[in-house]
Amino acid sequence: MEQNHHTKRRENGANSAAQAKIIEFLTKLFQLGLSYSPINSVRRALSDSALCQTTNHTIPLGEHPLVKRFMKGIYELRSTFSFCKSIWDVNIVFKQLRKQTAIQELTLKVLKFQFTIILSC
Repeated sequence: MEQNHHTKRRENGANSAAQAKIIEFLTKLFQLGLSYSPINSVRRALSDSALCQTTNHTIPLGEHPLVKRFMKGIYELRSTFSFCKSIWDVNIVFKQLRKQTAIQELTLKVLKFQFTIILSC
């Protein structure tokens, strides 16, 4: 029984070290300027190759609650969609489009351009 207790303590210590190394590695990727998506790809790859023993069961190391919390922080700080933070006034675009000539007189190229602009609004 005592042997089993010591074995579990060593396993938990090994798990903690593995979690710390993964978080440290992911932190280095974040510091290099990578966004959430490539860092998450690395986490998933590591998750496929390493397991972690929790109190109740074995899970992929990348699915450990501490690693998941770390990834949530990365997502909130540097999500893939961070380029969409600026907001612009679409009324300016619509006013400009209204000034254009009648639709029947526009070329197909101009119509495609206007359609693309409206879709982006």
